[in-house]
Amino acid sequence: MSNEVMERNDLERLLMLADEKKYRQLKEELLEYNEVDIAALIEELDSERTVVVFRMLPKEVATDVFAELPVETQTHIINSITDQEISEIVEDLFLDDCLLYTSDAADDRISVD
Repeated sequence: MSNEVMERNDLERLLMLADEKKYRQLKEELLEYNEVDIAALIEELDSERTVVVFRMLPKEVATDVFAELPVETQTHIINSITDQEISEIVEDLFLDDCLLYTSDAADDRISVD
């Protein structure tokens, strides 16, 4: 994923691709943005397209995007996807949190005198 920032005209273009159901092109373009921007786009979609766009993201991207979504959107996605997909998202989020905790703990043990 790139660190490119999504501008308003980019968001409108991507929303238009979703409205026109040009999902292949939408996916390719979405992957140029960071998870915060992708989450912002998903928040702008209707409930049906929210799930469609979320499902087309690669698993590792979807996990990061899911963490950036508001609880209401997360709940809608959870209620709309399979148990296996939910399990993979939760597992990846858990592993990310464990790695973050381990990294923070290691940083706390290192002291510079």
